[in-house]
Amino acid sequence: MTSISNDKNRYEISFIPNTARQHTVSISYDGKIVSTYHVDVCNVNKIRVYSMNDGIIGNPSIFSVDTHGAGEGHLEVTISDGRRTLPAELKSNHARKFDIAFVPEIIGKHSIAIAFNGIPIEGSPFIINIHDPSISDKSSPEEEDDVDDEDDDDHEFLIGGQLQGTKVGEIAWLICETSLTDLYEDFNSLVTGILI
Repeated sequence: MTSISNDKNRYEISFIPNTARQHTVSISYDGKIVSTYHVDVCNVNKIRVYSMNDGIIGNPSIFSVDTHGAGEGHLEVTISDGRRTLPAELKSNHARKFDIAFVPEIIGKHSIAIAFNGIPIEGSPFIINIHDPSISDKSSPEEEDDVDDEDDDDHEFLIGGQLQGTKVGEIAWLICETSLTDLYEDFNSLVTGILI
């Protein structure tokens, strides 16, 4: 606590927080508390981003942001294709973990800026490339034959996402995390509907 400009009636008080949580600051005078403030302290270094991969034009691109341990705050995600800001859907997956989905409309580099309480996280803005498979070179049948077939052993998948409660017209997704591969193209999925 230091006085400001030699004015004995004004003081500057500073402290260095070491934990990401809400802090209570109580000011007392002559042994009596005259004011109490609450200060939210965050640690953006605790935030982790998962599944940030290149995408395909017209297909939903989905990634996850885990804010566990970062403290209280507001997550801000801005996605740009170089021409305009794209709308994104943010849904809570687990406590303090969010899934963000957007649909790229043009090919090329896309910028994803992520901030917490207005503070950019490490690595932001992230850059991903959006491709159009219809104009990319496809592998020849000979190259496909050279790929070894995987064993049909059962594997455990960690599945999460936002399926329950999804409304008509919204993006519905699930995320599979496995050590088998880093490429989502290696998986096939089938979605069926039931008419009632």
